[in-house]
Amino acid sequence: MTSVAECIECEAGTFCPVGSAEAIECAPGTFGNQAGASMCERCRAGTYQDTSGATSCKACRGGHYCAEGASHPLPCPAGTRNDESVAVMTSVAECI
Repeated sequence: MTSVAECIECEAGTFCPVGSAEAIECAPGTFGNQAGASMCERCRAGTYQDTSGATSCKACRGGHYCAEGASHPLPCPAGTRNDESVAVMTSVAECI
């Protein structure tokens, strides 16, 4: 590139690191809710994102937990179950 006019603005769901020639989709477990981002944000604990190029994260499903940056809800390990007193499980430690 030889001028700012040649720069592209990345769409929501993508990011463009410095010097990028093209936009890169946000990976599963991350999202980009604004255009022009230089990086994607990790899904917060209690949410997940299982697809690339997402603009938001999904709420974790009942009986599962979702740690920060989760790309899928994870079930409680065998011999444990979800703690019904916890509205949104964010770690395996919340399985009882």
